Amino acid sequence: MESNLTPGMAKVTIVKGQTKQSKIVEVFGPPDLVTHKDDMQIWTYEKIHNEIQSRGGYFTVLLAGGDSRRTVSSSTSTMLIVYFDSTDTVTDYRLSVVHY
Repeated sequence: MESNLTPGMAKVTIVKGQTKQSKIVEVFGPPDLVTHKDDMQIWTYEKIHNEIQSRGGYFTVLLAGGDSRRTVSSSTSTMLIVYFDSTDTVTDYRLSVVHY
């Protein structure tokens, strides 16, 4: 199942001072972590996407053959932190995307 946790979805879904918790759950699902600070509720979402590509070929050197397969991997970590006030309305959010 493809996740909606993308920078584009966060930008079109979350409006500070307007978006309610119910809309966040509808779009992103239940949070991975819920914490509290004073009268604020903080929801954290995290998605890690791993991609592995195997590229292969065959080469011959004189009479000996060899396998030239190569594996390339990359990962993307997306973290969304949403801050809610006591009326379950978004007051702020932070989004970070790291490619490695």
